[in-house]
Amino acid sequence: MLTLKASLLFCILGIIFMIKNPLHKSGFLRAQGIITDYEKSLKNGKDIFFARVKFPCKEDEILFTDKTPHRKKPVFGKIVSVLYNKEDPQEAQIESNFSILFPWLFVLVAFGILIYNLKQTFIL
Repeated sequence: MLTLKASLLFCILGIIFMIKNPLHKSGFLRAQGIITDYEKSLKNGKDIFFARVKFPCKEDEILFTDKTPHRKKPVFGKIVSVLYNKEDPQEAQIESNFSILFPWLFVLVAFGILIYNLKQTFIL
């Protein structure tokens, strides 16, 4: 029974992450941006970097700092895909495969737990 609860918990977490993911929110659009700079910070004694990105939006150019930390310095001039809120373009982030696939990890783990539980139930 515990594994069924764990499976349900992972499913719920996956759904929550999908809902919070900008790719699944209405009102978010894609644009091509360029890395112009970075902010540097220390975490646990190690440098982490946050890319500053500029992208065109309507007649303006929007400059924002991505919230995803990276251990390597961002490459100046690199073209990146940006997700931004059409109502508030400052609410933006660099699109990544991780942000798309992360919620599915929870769903897959939940499915694996459920299959394992069913297998154990019917074999024994």
